[in-house]
Amino acid sequence: MTPNLQIAPPPTYHSYIRYENWLWIPGDQWRTVQASVSVGGTTVTVTAEPSRTQWDMGDGKPVKNCYGAGREWVKGMSEDAVTACGYAYEDASASDEPGYFTITGQLFYDVRWSCAGACSAPGGPLGEYPGPTSTSCLTVYERQAVNTNGSTGQSPQGRRSLCP
Repeated sequence: MTPNLQIAPPPTYHSYIRYENWLWIPGDQWRTVQASVSVGGTTVTVTAEPSRTQWDMGDGKPVKNCYGAGREWVKGMSEDAVTACGYAYEDASASDEPGYFTITGQLFYDVRWSCAGACSAPGGPLGEYPGPTSTSCLTVYERQAVNTNGSTGQSPQGRRSLCP
């Protein structure tokens, strides 16, 4: 299943360096998937259970692994709300082409098999396997100070997302 990457603030907006961005996938995508095949009196079942979501935040830093779907950000949450999976950029994206970071997310699954009937073994682990990837983007700015004693500075207001 291709993950539906969710980021707060969303790609239609923008973020700032050192700001904790919330990362999650919808809870209904963080689920166990199972398939069975039967031949004669033997049934083999393969079960894939989500183990982590790997986020490549597009800034050249090591990938971020989150061991759960993450916590959905909901408008109106208190300022002290915390995320189960977050990422703070150290650099702005707007200074380099194309002006945004391309984010890639991928679910990984712990896969195991079981057998019922005329089997040579009862089953066991097959290891961790990657699922499909999905991409998104985020424009990241550096906040500029505004001097309040009469001189002007660059205001962060009016900035927009550069994501396509």
